[in-house]
Amino acid sequence: MTRIVVIGQALNRAAGTGPHFKRWGARWARRVAITGTIGRKLARLSGLEFHEWMRRTERLNLINRWPGRDGIFGDAFPMKEAVANAYRLHPRLHGRMVILLGRNVADAFTLTDLRELRWCAFGCEELEWTMAIVPHPSGLNRWWNDAVNQRKAGRFLLKAYREVKP
Repeated sequence: MTRIVVIGQALNRAAGTGPHFKRWGARWARRVAITGTIGRKLARLSGLEFHEWMRRTERLNLINRWPGRDGIFGDAFPMKEAVANAYRLHPRLHGRMVILLGRNVADAFTLTDLRELRWCAFGCEELEWTMAIVPHPSGLNRWWNDAVNQRKAGRFLLKAYREVKP
């Protein structure tokens, strides 16, 4: 089986406004998707070393730039652009296990009824994939403050990563 695809919202501010992004743009954005604090948190929760987590995952963002304004992400998430980008990803996701980071990403894939930490099969036309939502692992999401939730997410992620042979 191929690596699990982990899809986040967008680049963080440091990566999306920094000198490397200004020089290389979208190529840089794709290369660093979910490799910072959030990537390290997902690896740690599952008990994997960061480099092993990197080997077992393919990481993408729906928006390959920092979409915030005035230093605030907030309501600046461009949902219309995210929905279009999610639709463009459908062929690339065929036959894959996909982890969506947060409700905004799930909404972009129009998966409004999908429950968190549960796998569900989806498809359209001849394409099909298996998706799950993990609550967005930012420091702003209070769901992660509960140790029980952290353990549940960690077990879910580790089980998913073990199904993949890098």
